[in-house]
Amino acid sequence: MIAAIDVGSNTVRMLLGEVDDGKVVPHRYEREITRLKGGQTGEGLAPEAMERTFSALKRFAVIASEEGAARLRAVGTEALRTASNGAEFVDMVRREADLEIEIIDGLEEAGLSAAGVLSALDPVPKNAIIIDIGGGSTEIILVCQGNVAFRHSCPLGVVQIAEMGSNRNWQAFITDQTSRIGQLIQQKQIADIVKDSETLFVGNAGTVTTLAAIDLEMATYDWRRVNNYVMSREMIEEIMLNLQRLSTVERENIMGMEKGRGDLIIPGISVLQAMMKMMDKESLVISDFGLLEGVLLQLASTAAMR
Repeated sequence: MIAAIDVGSNTVRMLLGEVDDGKVVPHRYEREITRLKGGQTGEGLAPEAMERTFSALKRFAVIASEEGAARLRAVGTEALRTASNGAEFVDMVRREADLEIEIIDGLEEAGLSAAGVLSALDPVPKNAIIIDIGGGSTEIILVCQGNVAFRHSCPLGVVQIAEMGSNRNWQAFITDQTSRIGQLIQQKQIADIVKDSETLFVGNAGTVTTLAAIDLEMATYDWRRVNNYVMSREMIEEIMLNLQRLSTVERENIMGMEKGRGDLIIPGISVLQAMMKMMDKESLVISDFGLLEGVLLQLASTAAMR
C-alpha cells in the first residue's frame, strides 16, 4: 500500500492504493474542503485556513499510518508556492503532524497530473489538451504521444474568483485571462494541434467531476462512473443555467454536488466554458484521476527501480 496527499488551494485529498501493471488501483480516498487559499492576503495564508488544513492533514496522516502505507508522498501546489508564509506552514506540519510536504513547481505538477489523467482514459488518446481547474489556479497541459508538449498555469482559481465579489468583475477577469491563453497558444504555434478535432479535450479536478456527478445524479460519488464520462457543451450549458437560478445553499442540496462547493461551481463552470469556446471544443471527457494518481505512479516506478 502506498499513499499520496495533495495539499491544494481549495481541497486536501489523500489516496491510498496500489499500482498494478501500470494502472492505479485505489483502495481508499479521503478529501476535505479546507480553502487553504481562502482569505489569503499579502501577509500570506489566513490563520483560519491554515488551521482547517492542518487539522485535515493530521487526520490523513493517522489514517495512512493505520492503513499501513509503506510509502507516502505529500505535495503542495499553487497556494503553498505563492504564499509568503507557505514554508512556515510546511514546517509546522512537519513538527506537529510528522508529515513532510514537498512544494512542487508547476512543471512537475503538470507532468504528474498528466500521467494520472491519462492513466484513467480508455483508449489513451494520441493527443490531449488537459484542463485542471483548481482552487488557486488553472493548469493547461498539452500532451502529445504521452509527452508534455506545453504547459501553462494561469490565476483562474475558483476560490480566488469567488472572492472577487460581483459576477461582472470575475467574468471580465475570466475573459481577459482566456484571451491571454489564446494568444500564448498562437505564439507557441500549437493552435492547430490544440484545436484539432482529434485532440481530446479532457478535464479533471472538482469542477468537472462535480458536473459529471450532477449529470449522473450520484447520491454517492463513484470515480468509476466519472472516468471517461463525456459531456457536450450543450449539457454543460443546461446545468449552468439551472445552477444560476439557485442560491448557494440550494445548489449544495442538488444530487451530486459536494458540500462547500456551492459558491465555487459557477466560477468553475465559467472558466471551463471559456476554455472550450477558445479552443473550439464541443465536448469534454472527464477524468477523476490526476495529481494523486500521478504521484502513486511515480512512487511505484521509483520503488521498481531500486
